Amino acid sequence: MKLFLPLTIITLLSCSPQNTTEQDRSRVTEVSLEDSSFSQTPTTDIPKVDYKEYKNQVSDSLQLTSLVQNMFEWHEAELLDDFPFKYDNSDTIFVGIDWHAYNQLVKEFISTQYFSNYFLQTHRSIAMEIDESIKQSSIEWRNILDGLTHWDTGADNWCACQDYPDEYWKLISLHHIQIEGDSARFQWTWNTDVREYTHYQSLSAVKVNDQWKISSIQGISYLEGLYKDPAG
Repeated sequence: MKLFLPLTIITLLSCSPQNTTEQDRSRVTEVSLEDSSFSQTPTTDIPKVDYKEYKNQVSDSLQLTSLVQNMFEWHEAELLDDFPFKYDNSDTIFVGIDWHAYNQLVKEFISTQYFSNYFLQTHRSIAMEIDESIKQSSIEWRNILDGLTHWDTGADNWCACQDYPDEYWKLISLHHIQIEGDSARFQWTWNTDVREYTHYQSLSAVKVNDQWKISSIQGISYLEGLYKDPAG
């Protein structure tokens, strides 16, 4: 349908009083103008928004953020030894992984309901590699009194950090979230000022019975294969 819009044109002929009359200076002419632009069909369609999908994405993002914050708060409160050593009678020479203590640790993992079976399997695989590496290493590498051992990184592997802000889990935000079905990959940081150096770490999660669970932590995954060979 074509629209005909009235157009009011005010013509100011001149500001010079000797050349114009009052009527000229305020002469108003009413005309009708056919505005064909209103009848044009848009060249591109407005993309449709799947509000249900958008709502699900927002919900997943909030759940993942809560999961990561809760996990790090738990980790900081417990400060569990991921790979506890077993010692000989001297209590200074370690001979492998203390599997009794390790299995208790796994029970702690499971009780939180934060971790997937894949994470637990990966964690145990790393423990087995460390155990085998220790057993194949000479005794000079296995004295706990020598300080940082070959099987320690000197950092908190969970956050891949040595220093961190107080109660950093409260500052955590997620970025670059990619969700495909029941799998998610993303990065987290505690930085709130983009002008600062940003401490990004990668995580992944899987949805199990409508509940997100951590499946990998960058600092833990880094240890895979790191200790396959004995020290020295």
